Amino acid sequence: MLRKSILAFSMLTLTAGVSAAELNKSEASKKFQTLTPFTVAAVEAAPIGGFYQIVTDKGVFYLSKDGEHIVSGSIHEARNGLPNLTKQRIQKESRKKLTALKDSFLTFEAPNEKHEIVVFYDASCPWCQKLHSEVSQLNAQGVTVHYAGWPRGGINDPYNKDRYSQAYLDLQSIWCADSPKSAFDRSAENAHIEPASCDTKIKEHYALGEQMGVRGTPAVYSMQGEEVAAGYAPAQRIISNLEK
Repeated sequence: MLRKSILAFSMLTLTAGVSAAELNKSEASKKFQTLTPFTVAAVEAAPIGGFYQIVTDKGVFYLSKDGEHIVSGSIHEARNGLPNLTKQRIQKESRKKLTALKDSFLTFEAPNEKHEIVVFYDASCPWCQKLHSEVSQLNAQGVTVHYAGWPRGGINDPYNKDRYSQAYLDLQSIWCADSPKSAFDRSAENAHIEPASCDTKIKEHYALGEQMGVRGTPAVYSMQGEEVAAGYAPAQRIISNLEK
């Protein structure tokens, strides 16, 4: 669905000065990072003239080559179907990170795998628990389910940024249990999980979800970075969406 127009842009005029000359990619990266809290992964030619495409840990933005404007929103190609070029670029970045993080997910594997999905999951989320109760159905129909930890309230306690949030600690205890998959199953049934800590990639899972546009849990994606379901969906609907 288009966000009100083919180019759903919000223009933010920069106040850090105007330069007559075009910025090079290095200068564009530096300027963008002085004006936003986002980390730049790449600076590329944009699909429209006069702009750089800035790929960040929070999504894709556009910076005018003269350094005067930042554009936030989607660029659509002007042809049948109006392909969303911004979304395609985010998916490309997501595919790389999903592949890199795959071994850090908790995986419930299908014996005869046809599809793979990644579910961004919060242990306190009742709809996440409901989805997990149907994982055996998904597995039986060839869908392998990878879980990424995604504490809904964020990594840090909102009232004390020096401490982790309880949601993060709960997920950490599952990932660090002697039998993480067993702990996951029990947690999904509201059983108490003993606190545990170890090195995990949950922070990286959370950052990936933010970059992909996750705003709540569960969020279901293919391993190609395409959204399969926004929120809870019954197993059969997930399978139907995957097979479209």
